[in-house]
Amino acid sequence: MINYEIFGDAILAELKKVGIAKDKVILYHEKAQQIQDEVYCYACAIHLFNFYVGCERIFKLVAREIDRYIPTGEDSHKQIIEQMNRPNKYRPALISEEVKSLLDDYRKFRHLFINIYAFELDEKKLQILINNLPKTHEYLSFQVYKFYDFLVELANASE
Repeated sequence: MINYEIFGDAILAELKKVGIAKDKVILYHEKAQQIQDEVYCYACAIHLFNFYVGCERIFKLVAREIDRYIPTGEDSHKQIIEQMNRPNKYRPALISEEVKSLLDDYRKFRHLFINIYAFELDEKKLQILINNLPKTHEYLSFQVYKFYDFLVELANASE
């Protein structure tokens, strides 16, 4: 049996780390613009990668503990986003279609980031991700907190 309180707290702890990654992207992006040093651009890329990986950690927690299924295989990263966008008999959808679409861009970046050299990153595409990051984080956070409320309801119902 799931302890919904502890599970919900684990999700919120991971969301906090996602927020730290977002803040670091913004910080290093500002420094990159001021100093014109590519090292800060690379730092932005690393933390954009961390932002997405943290989102996936939240999704995998839900997939493991509630859905009892974590996608595997070549397109598992895409599947986990789609899984979190669909309600099932155990839970409502965790993310909306809009958040799914926004996160898919970060998923694509994650794949690119681990498969190319940092100096090969497209700065224009990186800029788009950075510009969308505050909105993406805000929408994601709202939906994760809404899901947390669902978990609290489950915890109260099981008492």
